[in-house]
Amino acid sequence: CIRKTMGLASGPHGVKTFCKANFTDAIRDFFSIAEAVRASGHSAEQAVVILDGNVLMNLIPTAVTDFDGYTRVFGGFIKQGFDAAAHVVVVFDEPQLVTRAKVEEQQKRDAQRKKTVPTMSADVQQAFAPKNDDYDIQVVNRCNPHDLLANRAARPRFYDCLMKSIMKVMCEELDRAKKTLTFDGIDCRGASRPHGEMREPSMFSNNEKLEKLMERGADAPQIGEGDLKLTDISSMIQELRNDGKFFLQTEIVFVCTIDTDSIAIELMNQSVKLAAARASD
Repeated sequence: CIRKTMGLASGPHGVKTFCKANFTDAIRDFFSIAEAVRASGHSAEQAVVILDGNVLMNLIPTAVTDFDGYTRVFGGFIKQGFDAAAHVVVVFDEPQLVTRAKVEEQQKRDAQRKKTVPTMSADVQQAFAPKNDDYDIQVVNRCNPHDLLANRAARPRFYDCLMKSIMKVMCEELDRAKKTLTFDGIDCRGASRPHGEMREPSMFSNNEKLEKLMERGADAPQIGEGDLKLTDISSMIQELRNDGKFFLQTEIVFVCTIDTDSIAIELMNQSVKLAAARASD
């Protein structure tokens, strides 16, 4: 089912439009995440917000043309999460672990994108923006991030660098407010990771205890796709709360994304939970 949801049509015949038309009792519009939390009858201290990092990266306007601007705008998205909740988790794809369906869809998107990219020699391209993972913070500060992110192979290091910068900016304030920010799928070395060295994406949090609790063990399922992580993180939060290890005040989890795949994934996850509950009765 997950494989078939990849690349579904949008617009008047898309999944969101279908759901709004056929499940009106399950759909409500809110101006912000904070408004949705208040409508649920819970406070920010009782809420966790899970954000789709890949979606948010695509929402940064083309008018933002430098790294500082990206830090400010993406940080603003995260602050909107903290307006609604005491805990925010931002999930990212891990390219080496994504499903075959996701790889196929990405290849289609890349092929379509290449039609609009001008052809140029390797030296000009490298001066324009890197096409691979071997670059440093000087390149990050020099390039227009939109140009850099046009090359899929160059994205993970930029994501690492950007999230490390955001954590540095927000960490002190979050610690004072006793709030937690956690990134799933980020190498906290950022741009300082040596060229040619394997990327090691993991949990990266301002709370050391939570970072260790949420880290997936070697025997845990290897999840690299953000759409799947949204549900996995939600389940992880519930388990930590039930075990009395963290999120003790949490009563509600908000998953924030525009990807239609997540609708099917979440429905299947809920079906599994209901089946397990019935089996235990």
